[in-house]
Amino acid sequence: MRLFAERPVVRWGQPEVFKNRPGSDGFVAISAFVAAHDNHTLLFAPTSTCVAHPVLHAKLPYDQHDLKPIARITNTLIALSVSSSPCTSIPWPSWWRWRAPSPAS
Repeated sequence: MRLFAERPVVRWGQPEVFKNRPGSDGFVAISAFVAAHDNHTLLFAPTSTCVAHPVLHAKLPYDQHDLKPIARITNTLIALSVSSSPCTSIPWPSWWRWRAPSPAS
């Protein structure tokens, strides 16, 4: 983030405060951002904040509709991997089987 922090200061012509809030899969930073309610706070976060969190977490500590991406800063690649061992305890052998709806009980 510090790499990108200098440009807005020069462009806007006023000092800015940049805070790193690591931890809890980004929830610490997101919660602080959503709670700010000041129309001057920007969240610099990976795409997973808007894309993966709603899929990976059953309950979010924020309303995902409060986050609106405004710019892409970097390209991020995300990979989903499983063990190739036949002794794996994962019940689905491929991405397509994982995405398929589970049978009704």
